[in-house]
Amino acid sequence: MGVMEGHTLSDGLEEFKDKFWEFYKADWCVWPAAQMINFYFLSPKYRVVYVNTITLGWDTYLSYLKHRDDRPQQADPVPDCVTADQTALQTVGSTEPREHKV
Repeated sequence: MGVMEGHTLSDGLEEFKDKFWEFYKADWCVWPAAQMINFYFLSPKYRVVYVNTITLGWDTYLSYLKHRDDRPQQADPVPDCVTADQTALQTVGSTEPREHKV
C-alpha cells in the first residue's frame, strides 16, 4: 500500500512493524467474538448482513490506523484567531481591540 502511495518499500515495512501488533490484538478482540455471535445466536438469513456491518466498522478502524499521524503534534505558536484579529485591526486602522457582541 505504501508503494502505491509513493513511499519506499522500507517506509512501508517500517509502518507495518509499527502498527502490526496493535492491528493484530484488535483483530483477536473483534473477530472471534463477532463470529461467535454470528454462528451461535443469529439465524442464517441475518448472518451476511451482520458480518457486513462488522466488516464496515473493521474497515473504518483499519483506515484510521493506516492514516493516523503518529508524529508528535507541534503547537502553533500563534493561534489563527489572534492572527485574524490582528489583520482585522490593521485593515480598520484602529489599535483598540474590538468587542464581540453575542
